[in-house]
Amino acid sequence: AVLLGHVAELANGGDVPVQGIDGFEGNQLGPLRVGFAQQAVEIGRRAIQMSESAGQAAPFAVNVTRMQYNYGLALSKLNRLREAHRELLAVYQAEPETVDYQWAFGSVLIGLEKWDDAERCFEDLWQRTGNPVFLQSLEYIRQQKQQQ
Repeated sequence: AVLLGHVAELANGGDVPVQGIDGFEGNQLGPLRVGFAQQAVEIGRRAIQMSESAGQAAPFAVNVTRMQYNYGLALSKLNRLREAHRELLAVYQAEPETVDYQWAFGSVLIGLEKWDDAERCFEDLWQRTGNPVFLQSLEYIRQQKQQQ
């Protein structure tokens, strides 16, 4: 999870712990691993399409969403925030009830300085969960909005 004290570092490409990707610099992930994650997401999408066209159930669909989520996190860690935004938005739209997905998406919104969208995202998280981390994030976002 992006810790509140490190949120500002996200926009600057700092070494920010993100949703289980912790303890390495962005350049250690490397393009090979990101490329692999991207291919895994695409393979999963194609497998779902094939099974749907064949009239078969796709029990692994949730796993594809999770792979896309992890890919979005990797992109975020590499400070490729626009790409991460695209991936995490799709994940969040697919499963809006999943707190981790919304949290990751909101964290990227903060990194992109999309303050109004981030505020709505974290307001919803705070209302749904009561987790004080989300309230702290809201306070940070509101401070940033006031400084503009």
